[in-house]
Amino acid sequence: MNKNRCFLALLLILSFSLTSFARESFPKKRNKDGEKIMLKLFGEVPKFPKVYDQIMPITKGHVFGEIWTRPQLSLRDRELVTLAALIGQGEISSQMKLHFNAALKNGVTPIELKELVLHVAYYRGFPAAFSAMSFLKEVLDEKKK
Repeated sequence: MNKNRCFLALLLILSFSLTSFARESFPKKRNKDGEKIMLKLFGEVPKFPKVYDQIMPITKGHVFGEIWTRPQLSLRDRELVTLAALIGQGEISSQMKLHFNAALKNGVTPIELKELVLHVAYYRGFPAAFSAMSFLKEVLDEKKK
């Protein structure tokens, strides 16, 4: 019982630390860099519900402001890697739709996206690939309108 209380206290401390970290740690430059990348990828800085307030500064400043701005991979290649990871997780959500659209916007062709889904199928499994292919079809159909 004592170990459980210590563990819960540690989780509470980490939670408060993360909140403080998210508010104070990311300099404005990284957030601005993250916003620039999000604009290039998505055409806008996505709006998220208030429940994401604590994690969005980290996402914007670190993920997009630091990781996506590194010169070793192009935005196009990063989108392919991101989509492979999302498909591999079976992550069929607004994230996948957002990144399919961003990939198309950054030079990935519909044929390449279909090939990506097929390639991931052999390593992750066909159920995830069928779901991803259905989602890709929806995105491509919307682009035709």
